[in-house]
Amino acid sequence: MIDKPDFSFQDDAIKNVCRDFLTDPVSKNLLVIPTGGGKTITAIRIINELIKKGFFEENKHAIWVTHRKQLKQQVENEIKKDKWANKFNWDKKLYSTLKIYMKDEASKISTKKEFEQIKLIIIDEAHHSAANTYKPFFNRNIGILGLTATPTRNDDSKLEFEKVSFEITFSELVKRKVIIKPQFRQIKTNIKIDITDLVPTESNLNKFNIKERNILIAESIFKTREKYKKVLVFVGSNKHVEDLFEVLNKTSKLYPQYYDHIGFIHSNKNEMNIDNNKYLEKHKKFNSSILVNCKLLTEGYDDPSINTIIMATPTKSILHYMQCIGRVVRNPEEAQMSEVYVLEFNDDLPNINYRIDNSWLFADISDYLEPKIIIKDVCNKKECEVELKKIFKEHNIDACYLKNITDFNEMLGQSVLLFSSNKTVNENSKWEPLILCGEDRKKYIAVFNFISNNINRYRSLPNTDWPLLNKLKLDEADFFFSKRTYRVDFMKSLSLAFEEIKSKQRINRLKYYIFNKVESNSEAFLEFISDCKNKKELLAGYPNRSAEIKYLVKLPLLLGGFEGVYITNNQYKYLTNLYFSFLEIKEKISLNEQENVIYNQILAITDAPFPIRFIPSVIIMAREELLIKCIFNLED
Repeated sequence: MIDKPDFSFQDDAIKNVCRDFLTDPVSKNLLVIPTGGGKTITAIRIINELIKKGFFEENKHAIWVTHRKQLKQQVENEIKKDKWANKFNWDKKLYSTLKIYMKDEASKISTKKEFEQIKLIIIDEAHHSAANTYKPFFNRNIGILGLTATPTRNDDSKLEFEKVSFEITFSELVKRKVIIKPQFRQIKTNIKIDITDLVPTESNLNKFNIKERNILIAESIFKTREKYKKVLVFVGSNKHVEDLFEVLNKTSKLYPQYYDHIGFIHSNKNEMNIDNNKYLEKHKKFNSSILVNCKLLTEGYDDPSINTIIMATPTKSILHYMQCIGRVVRNPEEAQMSEVYVLEFNDDLPNINYRIDNSWLFADISDYLEPKIIIKDVCNKKECEVELKKIFKEHNIDACYLKNITDFNEMLGQSVLLFSSNKTVNENSKWEPLILCGEDRKKYIAVFNFISNNINRYRSLPNTDWPLLNKLKLDEADFFFSKRTYRVDFMKSLSLAFEEIKSKQRINRLKYYIFNKVESNSEAFLEFISDCKNKKELLAGYPNRSAEIKYLVKLPLLLGGFEGVYITNNQYKYLTNLYFSFLEIKEKISLNEQENVIYNQILAITDAPFPIRFIPSVIIMAREELLIKCIFNLED
């Protein structure tokens, strides 16, 4: 039974945005809700609420501006749905008040007299708002609401919204059971690629189109085909799309009749040579498939049956990365699979230090200066206190800063930022902390994100206090920022990080520790998983397991060690029956016949409630008679 998702944050978003526009009708505000959180329906509800509150005078209306036909269609479809009209009590004026345009259409209107009838503009996917098309809107005395999925920043955006009216992170949506957090898997190709920048040019991205690399991608998909049911592959060029498609087709002959379809699509064509929209409609009907694409299936594309994303080409854009993985980030109740995966293929890039850390997606601080995210799993306030004191000691931080924490329970699920203003960072460097907990948490996150995202603008100011004390209006009595030396070091550390990024150096001066609260685990449980290769994943999954999970089984790996897997009662019964059948073969069948009997039994398996790759582990368990040692009852 999946816990019911908590969408109450949408009510908070509507309240905040309406308040800001009712207070200042011509303000420029952002609504930040990651993919899967219902950004579109929330924005429609905002317009509906503003209509009810009398925001729109007679003959005044709002326009919704988007840059993709799929997004335009998505908004139109959401407004027309009877379930939303009934659930949220659509005002009769909604359909005439809200008009939806492509950005080119909206741009033409901006120069006409009818523009005077517009009171509010909604810009969908607001990270595109730096485009020249949108600039005329920002120069007018009119309210603007930008919608974006990124929790911290917009890549290369030159337009500045006045404030974020409401923001929620991926991490919070996961906690609320609104979306499923993908399982991230990184595969090293060990292929050296001579590239100096990840700027998405054709020549740059084609360097990743290597035959042996494409073969590795194909084999990685097919070898784990039991899990990767419906796969969407992202590459960087049209040629790479077609070359990888050919390799996948050849590889599929080794695994006949598994995937219903293997295809490709890019801006020019698809392998069926039909209209791209018609092709995608056909593709949605396949139960299992592999589809290779380039720059098409990000914003506005929705297929709930997709459960695996392959990032076959690296990107320097966190926004593009988020949009790609957003295809599998969805509501557990709507998903057709309970587990979703993101595979990243990592190459040897000797001339590039930048590498997207997927932890940035689930943190609440900006990735612009590439802080290192470190997650510490803690069960209680004592563990949290011990970990924090250990971190402070390792970084030579004055223990006086801990006085700001009156109760270490406050740190559970919270975080601390460490920064160093030393020119060169080493084991003797000076570090200072910014503790993000309690009532000041949101304030400090906003301070770091704002200064971080605008550091190029503020780093050359002669008065480093101006952005902190004047722009952000920090209280000079603030526990941290009241000290002049602290403020100088904070600004200097961010400025140095920016310079290091410009010179393509790895950033070591910003560390963000998250104290992830997990359920208290018994000593017996911790001892049981101590030799599991995936111990960290087991600890993270323990508090989030469903009510159906009753056991933890340790599966022996062929090369040593164990893989821990949470299983249901039905899976347990099947596994133990299989175990005893192999044990019986060991005890009753002659040595000469054992291998053939086992082989035939495996071939006869058609309804296993877990991946076939578990079978060799069960054989090892039977051979070594490990069943009792490899099963942990989670209800004891």
